[in-house]
Amino acid sequence: MIISRTPLRISFVGGGTDMRYFYKNTEGKVLSTAIDKYIYIIVKKRYDKKIVLNYSKREIVDSIDEINHSLIRECLKLVKIDSSIEISSIADTVYFVSEVNTVFPGKIGDFFKKSETMQDYFQRVIDAERKIFGEIGFLPNNVKTLSMKSGDLNLVSTVQLSDALDSDVYIVFGASYIKGWLIDFLEDRGAFNIHMGISPYYRGSSCNFWALYDGNPSYIGATIHMLSKGLDSGNILFHCVPKLFKNDSLFDFMMRSVAVAHKGLVEAITNGEIFSMPKVKQDKTLEIRYTKNADFTDSVASEFLNKNIDIHSNDFKYPNLLNPLFL
Repeated sequence: MIISRTPLRISFVGGGTDMRYFYKNTEGKVLSTAIDKYIYIIVKKRYDKKIVLNYSKREIVDSIDEINHSLIRECLKLVKIDSSIEISSIADTVYFVSEVNTVFPGKIGDFFKKSETMQDYFQRVIDAERKIFGEIGFLPNNVKTLSMKSGDLNLVSTVQLSDALDSDVYIVFGASYIKGWLIDFLEDRGAFNIHMGISPYYRGSSCNFWALYDGNPSYIGATIHMLSKGLDSGNILFHCVPKLFKNDSLFDFMMRSVAVAHKGLVEAITNGEIFSMPKVKQDKTLEIRYTKNADFTDSVASEFLNKNIDIHSNDFKYPNLLNPLFL
């Protein structure tokens, strides 16, 4: 595998005058500069005869002459590569469409109601977030953000999302239920979904909570799967499972599953492996729980907090996992 990083170039004047057909007859001059934005090219060998290209579009062809992208087609002809190759291009500008609720659940009535029990529960969640991820803060300069209230995503238009609709990779994490033109678009572009829970065993919302509630810490983790119209029902690519560290609380352990999910997905995209992974249909007969947000009540949270679950003495017996990544 070869991974290259090249700064993007801005050409101010003289474009084309450095081509031989021009400068052999007339003097050529160009003025351009590189900027602090990059394009990544990932080239890897495939173990079949296919040619796979991932850029703003995805091409899977059997021969060079079938390639639509003229520059890639001619480059492959030049170096005499005619099969068994995958090429991916990824830019480092991120479009972040953020559905927002309060960052102080339990204290502020919003997605979950304001109550002493919810304050107790979510303060432990916030403490675990700080331990694993640090304090909340501003995003990096290469992230372009569009924020909206949770549930409004299905009301936006293609015009409002136009800048983000020509991206190389689409990732959905923690969104409300996506419908209409947007789910059709994302499905067509091969969007990836991060499901916090081990599918197909736990599906729906708060799956890692329910796995611990059921006394199944071996089912704590995340599933990277293809986005589909059904809730958490897309074909699975791989599972991510957190390692339990000394002195971890239940909430630390659950929060580590978020970290391992993001690290695992970034790694799979960066090395290009995710684009050629087999996609495995979920076996819904293995489902243990399917939960909704309304199932997480004060009484359930209170019961959980009083369970005194000791995960450090647990003998972890993992279910059947697909290409599991342990971090």
